[in-house]
Amino acid sequence: MFSFTALFTLLSCNKSSDFDSNLKEILLRKELTNFDFKKIGSMHNDGLNFVLKDLRTKKNKKSLSKGDIDYVELIFDDTENYLRSNTDFTYISENIYTELSDSKYLLLQNQENVDYQIINNLKNEISVLLISSFGHENFININNLLERFETEEAYTLSDLQIDLNQIDYNIMNQLTIPLEDLVLLRSLIATLNASLSYWSQNLYEWQDLNNNNNFKQKSRDWGWFRATIKKMGVADAYGAGVGAVVGFVSSLASGPGVVIGTLAGAVGYGMNASALQGVRELLQ
Repeated sequence: MFSFTALFTLLSCNKSSDFDSNLKEILLRKELTNFDFKKIGSMHNDGLNFVLKDLRTKKNKKSLSKGDIDYVELIFDDTENYLRSNTDFTYISENIYTELSDSKYLLLQNQENVDYQIINNLKNEISVLLISSFGHENFININNLLERFETEEAYTLSDLQIDLNQIDYNIMNQLTIPLEDLVLLRSLIATLNASLSYWSQNLYEWQDLNNNNNFKQKSRDWGWFRATIKKMGVADAYGAGVGAVVGFVSSLASGPGVVIGTLAGAVGYGMNASALQGVRELLQ
Protein backbone atom coordinates (compact mmCIF):
# COMPACT_ATOMS: atom_id res chain seq x y z
CA MET A 1 0.00 0.00 0.00
CA PHE A 2 1.33 3.41 -1.03
CA SER A 3 2.29 5.24 2.21
CA PHE A 4 1.74 8.88 3.08
CA THR A 5 5.48 9.14 3.59
CA ALA A 6 6.14 7.98 0.05
CA LEU A 7 3.49 10.33 -1.29
CA PHE A 8 5.00 13.25 0.63
CA THR A 9 8.44 12.37 -0.72
CA LEU A 10 7.13 12.19 -4.29
CA LEU A 11 5.35 15.52 -4.03
CA SER A 12 8.42 17.10 -2.47
CA CYS A 13 10.57 15.83 -5.36
CA ASN A 14 8.07 17.14 -7.90
CA LYS A 15 8.03 20.55 -6.23
CA SER A 16 11.82 20.59 -6.16
CA SER A 17 11.96 19.64 -9.83
CA ASP A 18 9.43 22.34 -10.72
CA PHE A 19 11.41 24.89 -8.70
CA ASP A 20 14.66 23.98 -10.46
CA SER A 21 12.96 24.17 -13.86
CA ASN A 22 11.41 27.56 -13.11
CA LEU A 23 14.69 28.89 -11.76
CA LYS A 24 16.54 27.68 -14.85
CA GLU A 25 14.02 29.43 -17.11
CA ILE A 26 14.26 32.66 -15.12
CA LEU A 27 18.06 32.67 -15.37
CA LEU A 28 17.97 31.76 -19.06
CA ARG A 29 15.43 34.48 -19.80
CA LYS A 30 17.63 37.01 -18.00
CA GLU A 31 20.67 35.88 -19.98
CA LEU A 32 18.81 36.18 -23.29
CA THR A 33 17.31 39.55 -22.33
CA ASN A 34 20.78 40.91 -21.57
CA PHE A 35 22.27 39.48 -24.76
CA ASP A 36 22.93 42.04 -27.49
CA PHE A 37 21.09 40.50 -30.44
CA LYS A 38 22.66 43.10 -32.74
CA LYS A 39 25.75 40.90 -32.65
CA ILE A 40 23.83 38.39 -34.78
CA GLY A 41 23.29 41.03 -37.45
CA SER A 42 26.88 42.21 -37.33
CA MET A 43 28.29 38.71 -37.67
CA HIS A 44 25.77 37.90 -40.39
CA ASN A 45 26.99 40.83 -42.51
CA ASP A 46 30.61 39.87 -41.87
CA GLY A 47 29.76 36.35 -43.01
CA LEU A 48 28.21 37.62 -46.24
CA ASN A 49 31.43 39.46 -47.04
CA PHE A 50 33.26 36.19 -46.39
CA VAL A 51 31.09 34.50 -49.05
CA LEU A 52 31.42 37.46 -51.44
CA LYS A 53 35.21 37.29 -51.21
CA ASP A 54 35.12 33.60 -52.11
CA LEU A 55 32.80 34.26 -55.06
CA ARG A 56 35.20 36.91 -56.34
CA THR A 57 38.05 34.41 -56.10
CA LYS A 58 36.03 31.90 -58.08
CA LYS A 59 35.23 34.56 -60.69
CA ASN A 60 38.94 35.07 -61.30
CA LYS A 61 39.20 31.38 -62.15
CA LYS A 62 36.07 30.81 -64.20
CA SER A 63 32.92 32.50 -65.41
CA LEU A 64 30.22 32.80 -62.73
CA SER A 65 27.48 31.60 -65.02
CA LYS A 66 24.90 28.99 -64.17
CA GLY A 67 26.37 25.52 -64.17
CA ASP A 68 30.02 26.50 -63.77
CA ILE A 69 29.93 26.38 -59.97
CA ASP A 70 27.83 24.41 -57.51
CA TYR A 71 26.59 27.47 -55.65
CA VAL A 72 24.74 25.51 -53.02
CA GLU A 73 27.82 23.55 -51.92
CA LEU A 74 30.02 26.65 -52.11
CA ILE A 75 27.69 28.70 -49.91
CA PHE A 76 27.14 25.94 -47.34
CA ASP A 77 30.88 25.25 -47.18
CA ASP A 78 31.65 28.95 -46.77
CA THR A 79 29.10 29.27 -43.97
CA GLU A 80 30.59 26.35 -42.05
CA ASN A 81 34.14 27.61 -42.64
CA TYR A 82 33.18 31.06 -41.40
CA LEU A 83 31.67 29.68 -38.19
CA ARG A 84 34.56 27.29 -37.55
CA SER A 85 37.11 30.09 -38.04
CA ASN A 86 35.36 32.26 -35.44
CA THR A 87 36.66 31.75 -31.90
CA ASP A 88 33.22 32.53 -30.45
CA PHE A 89 32.05 29.18 -31.80
CA THR A 90 34.99 26.97 -30.85
CA TYR A 91 32.96 24.79 -28.52
CA ILE A 92 29.53 24.68 -30.12
CA SER A 93 27.94 21.30 -30.64
CA GLU A 94 28.60 19.45 -33.89
CA ASN A 95 24.83 18.95 -33.97
CA ILE A 96 24.46 22.58 -34.99
CA TYR A 97 26.70 22.06 -38.03
CA THR A 98 24.63 19.01 -38.95
CA GLU A 99 21.43 21.05 -38.68
CA LEU A 100 22.94 23.78 -40.87
CA SER A 101 23.94 21.25 -43.49
CA ASP A 102 20.46 19.72 -43.45
CA SER A 103 18.88 23.17 -43.87
CA LYS A 104 19.43 22.95 -47.63
CA TYR A 105 16.48 20.56 -47.83
CA LEU A 106 14.20 23.16 -46.24
CA LEU A 107 15.60 26.05 -48.25
CA LEU A 108 15.54 24.33 -51.63
CA GLN A 109 12.35 22.27 -51.56
CA ASN A 110 9.53 23.03 -54.02
CA GLN A 111 11.77 24.97 -56.38
CA GLU A 112 9.37 25.01 -59.32
CA ASN A 113 8.34 28.51 -58.15
CA VAL A 114 11.86 29.82 -57.64
CA ASP A 115 11.21 33.55 -57.24
CA TYR A 116 10.06 33.53 -53.64
CA GLN A 117 10.34 29.85 -52.74
CA ILE A 118 13.25 30.13 -50.30
CA ILE A 119 11.36 32.87 -48.49
CA ASN A 120 8.09 30.93 -48.56
CA ASN A 121 9.74 27.78 -47.20
CA LEU A 122 11.20 29.73 -44.28
CA LYS A 123 7.99 31.66 -43.66
CA ASN A 124 6.05 28.42 -43.38
CA GLU A 125 8.64 27.02 -40.99
CA ILE A 126 8.42 30.12 -38.78
CA SER A 127 4.63 29.79 -38.64
CA VAL A 128 5.13 26.27 -37.29
CA LEU A 129 7.87 27.21 -34.82
CA LEU A 130 6.13 30.19 -33.21
CA ILE A 131 4.26 29.11 -30.09
CA SER A 132 2.34 32.12 -28.77
CA SER A 133 -0.35 34.33 -30.27
CA PHE A 134 1.87 37.28 -29.28
CA GLY A 135 4.67 35.83 -31.42
CA HIS A 136 2.39 35.28 -34.42
CA GLU A 137 0.97 38.81 -34.12
CA ASN A 138 4.41 40.38 -34.14
CA PHE A 139 5.51 38.26 -37.09
CA ILE A 140 2.50 39.57 -39.02
CA ASN A 141 3.36 43.14 -37.99
CA ILE A 142 6.92 42.72 -39.26
CA ASN A 143 5.69 41.44 -42.62
CA ASN A 144 3.26 44.34 -42.94
CA LEU A 145 6.12 46.79 -42.42
CA LEU A 146 8.15 45.04 -45.12
CA GLU A 147 5.29 45.28 -47.60
CA ARG A 148 5.03 48.98 -46.86
CA PHE A 149 8.77 49.44 -47.42
CA GLU A 150 8.60 47.77 -50.81
CA THR A 151 5.55 49.69 -52.08
CA GLU A 152 5.81 53.17 -50.49
CA GLU A 153 8.76 55.23 -51.70
CA ALA A 154 8.24 57.78 -48.92
CA TYR A 155 8.61 55.04 -46.27
CA THR A 156 12.39 54.95 -46.00
CA LEU A 157 14.80 52.34 -44.71
CA SER A 158 15.32 54.53 -41.66
CA ASP A 159 11.55 54.61 -41.03
CA LEU A 160 11.37 50.84 -41.32
CA GLN A 161 14.25 50.27 -38.93
CA ILE A 162 12.72 52.61 -36.33
CA ASP A 163 9.46 50.65 -36.46
CA LEU A 164 11.32 47.32 -36.29
CA ASN A 165 13.21 48.51 -33.23
CA GLN A 166 9.93 49.38 -31.53
CA ILE A 167 8.63 45.86 -32.14
CA ASP A 168 11.91 44.47 -30.79
CA TYR A 169 11.52 46.60 -27.64
CA ASN A 170 7.99 45.30 -27.11
CA ILE A 171 9.16 41.70 -27.48
CA MET A 172 12.08 42.20 -25.09
CA ASN A 173 9.74 43.57 -22.43
CA GLN A 174 7.07 40.88 -22.80
CA LEU A 175 7.99 38.77 -19.78
CA THR A 176 5.71 35.85 -20.60
CA ILE A 177 6.74 35.26 -24.21
CA PRO A 178 8.03 31.70 -24.74
CA LEU A 179 11.83 31.65 -24.98
CA GLU A 180 11.66 30.01 -28.41
CA ASP A 181 9.55 32.92 -29.70
CA LEU A 182 11.88 35.40 -28.03
CA VAL A 183 15.03 34.12 -29.73
CA LEU A 184 13.28 33.64 -33.07
CA LEU A 185 11.78 37.11 -33.32
CA ARG A 186 14.67 39.07 -31.81
CA SER A 187 17.19 37.22 -34.04
CA LEU A 188 14.93 37.86 -37.04
CA ILE A 189 14.68 41.59 -36.34
CA ALA A 190 18.39 42.03 -35.59
CA THR A 191 19.33 40.27 -38.82
CA LEU A 192 16.69 42.12 -40.83
CA ASN A 193 17.97 45.50 -39.65
CA ALA A 194 21.57 44.61 -40.42
CA SER A 195 20.76 42.86 -43.69
CA LEU A 196 18.71 45.69 -45.14
CA SER A 197 21.60 48.06 -44.46
CA TYR A 198 24.08 45.57 -45.94
CA TRP A 199 22.20 44.98 -49.17
CA SER A 200 21.37 48.66 -49.68
CA GLN A 201 25.12 49.32 -49.62
CA ASN A 202 26.47 46.15 -51.26
CA LEU A 203 23.81 45.00 -53.71
CA TYR A 204 25.81 46.10 -56.75
CA GLU A 205 28.98 44.51 -55.38
CA TRP A 206 27.21 41.17 -55.74
CA GLN A 207 25.55 42.11 -59.01
CA ASP A 208 28.93 42.99 -60.51
CA LEU A 209 29.86 39.33 -60.25
CA ASN A 210 27.32 38.70 -63.00
CA ASN A 211 28.89 38.61 -66.46
CA ASN A 212 25.55 39.33 -68.14
CA ASN A 213 25.65 43.04 -69.04
CA ASN A 214 22.05 42.99 -70.28
CA PHE A 215 20.93 41.90 -66.82
CA LYS A 216 22.83 44.76 -65.19
CA GLN A 217 21.40 47.39 -67.54
CA LYS A 218 17.75 46.41 -67.21
CA SER A 219 17.77 45.89 -63.46
CA ARG A 220 18.96 49.27 -62.21
CA ASP A 221 15.72 51.04 -61.32
CA TRP A 222 14.10 52.06 -58.03
CA GLY A 223 11.37 49.42 -58.07
CA TRP A 224 13.79 46.58 -58.74
CA PHE A 225 16.23 47.91 -56.13
CA ARG A 226 13.59 48.15 -53.37
CA ALA A 227 12.04 44.77 -54.19
CA THR A 228 15.42 43.03 -54.35
CA ILE A 229 16.66 44.52 -51.07
CA LYS A 230 13.46 43.38 -49.43
CA LYS A 231 13.86 39.83 -50.78
CA MET A 232 17.45 39.66 -49.54
CA GLY A 233 16.62 41.07 -46.14
CA VAL A 234 13.63 38.79 -45.66
CA ALA A 235 15.56 35.66 -46.69
CA ASP A 236 18.35 36.62 -44.28
CA ALA A 237 15.99 37.42 -41.42
CA TYR A 238 13.69 34.41 -41.80
CA GLY A 239 16.74 32.16 -42.02
CA ALA A 240 18.19 33.71 -38.86
CA GLY A 241 14.89 33.30 -37.03
CA VAL A 242 14.64 29.61 -37.87
CA GLY A 243 18.35 29.09 -37.17
CA ALA A 244 18.11 30.80 -33.79
CA VAL A 245 15.52 28.26 -32.64
CA VAL A 246 17.61 25.39 -34.07
CA GLY A 247 20.70 26.62 -32.20
CA PHE A 248 18.71 27.34 -29.04
CA VAL A 249 17.12 23.88 -28.86
CA SER A 250 20.37 22.08 -29.81
CA SER A 251 22.28 23.93 -27.10
CA LEU A 252 19.70 23.16 -24.43
CA ALA A 253 20.43 19.51 -25.04
CA SER A 254 24.18 19.56 -25.60
CA GLY A 255 25.73 22.84 -24.43
CA PRO A 256 28.12 24.61 -24.12
CA GLY A 257 25.91 27.68 -23.92
CA VAL A 258 22.44 28.55 -25.11
CA VAL A 259 23.35 32.09 -26.16
CA ILE A 260 26.34 30.95 -28.24
CA GLY A 261 24.29 28.15 -29.79
CA THR A 262 21.50 30.59 -30.65
CA LEU A 263 24.04 32.97 -32.16
CA ALA A 264 25.67 30.27 -34.28
CA GLY A 265 22.35 28.93 -35.52
CA ALA A 266 21.03 32.37 -36.42
CA VAL A 267 24.19 33.49 -38.21
CA GLY A 268 24.66 30.21 -40.07
CA TYR A 269 21.07 29.75 -41.20
CA GLY A 270 20.82 33.43 -42.14
CA MET A 271 24.00 33.27 -44.21
CA ASN A 272 22.84 30.19 -46.11
CA ALA A 273 19.41 31.65 -46.90
CA SER A 274 20.79 35.07 -47.77
CA ALA A 275 23.58 33.94 -50.04
CA LEU A 276 21.31 31.47 -51.87
CA GLN A 277 18.75 34.21 -52.46
CA GLY A 278 21.52 36.59 -53.54
CA VAL A 279 22.88 34.13 -56.09
CA ARG A 280 19.37 33.47 -57.37
CA GLU A 281 18.54 37.16 -57.78
CA LEU A 282 21.85 38.53 -59.03
CA LEU A 283 23.99 35.84 -60.63
CA GLN A 284 21.73 33.37 -62.45
